[in-house]
Amino acid sequence: TARTWPATPLTRSRMVAWSSSQPSTRTRGIGGSMTVVTGAFPVSCGGDNRIPAFYVIFDGESEEIEGSQEDYSRWVVGETEEDAYEVAAKKFDRAPGTFKLKQDPDVLDTWYSSGLFPFSTLGWPDLDAPDFKKFYPNQLLETGHDILFFWVARMVMMGMKLCGKVPFSQVYLHAMVRD
Repeated sequence: TARTWPATPLTRSRMVAWSSSQPSTRTRGIGGSMTVVTGAFPVSCGGDNRIPAFYVIFDGESEEIEGSQEDYSRWVVGETEEDAYEVAAKKFDRAPGTFKLKQDPDVLDTWYSSGLFPFSTLGWPDLDAPDFKKFYPNQLLETGHDILFFWVARMVMMGMKLCGKVPFSQVYLHAMVRD
């Protein structure tokens, strides 16, 4: 079955699609019961996560910035475009109507976006969202050893940095079939 989850603020209007061959299962573990998600693979875990960096263009300047014309001191960042406007107004001591912002067209790479997976589908950055409170942190992640440092390490680091907790307490490494 395919499920679609609502977009988080980070994924803006995009939807995160999931393909799952099995539902979550409840099983009995050594330390009691645990929920294990099996067969779920991220099809697009926020693949269109825009980098929250904005170039400041003052009134009267061309909106086309390329190569040597780019002034690196003109870049500002903000969680939202409104935040970036506030940062730019303060940084350049300008009134909000005297400049425009142009967002960086690049997107975050797949491994970075996948590192957001344990919490971005649960209502983050709202740490009080019902799904976030109920399902984060999780207990178990099942994966192959081949992506430990590409994906699992990023999930742990981002979970600790952005949510204050490790996203899961155990990692189960399944066998790999190779030809």
